[in-house]
Amino acid sequence: MSAARAQGARFLILATEEPTDKGFNHGTQKEMVVRQEIFPEAAKHCDGILHLVPGEHVTRWYSQFAPAAYADLGYARTLIRPDVIQPEFDFGFYGSLTKRRLKILKKLAAMVGTQKAVKAGRRLQDAG
Repeated sequence: MSAARAQGARFLILATEEPTDKGFNHGTQKEMVVRQEIFPEAAKHCDGILHLVPGEHVTRWYSQFAPAAYADLGYARTLIRPDVIQPEFDFGFYGSLTKRRLKILKKLAAMVGTQKAVKAGRRLQDAG
């Protein structure tokens, strides 16, 4: 980051984690503890920090490293998932499709009595 900054790049951090005494997001995961420990190193290269977690304590913590402000992204009703979603297929497969895997999928479809299966965006009956 320092080399890019030396060439004129500017950085703004969009922080999605809540800093706490135990690590980001209360330190419930080892990765969150480590991320909070190394955050100051990355932050020294940025021009500012926008954080998505509300709270004056959050703004104060991020402000140690660069100018910081809370960014309220708001609410969008379209992001709420419907309560009931009827799946189009009974089962699916995503990944590398080999002859062996295709054979297994076809056996599985026959065992459950369906052809409503999908692999990589295609119906099973259309595959290989």
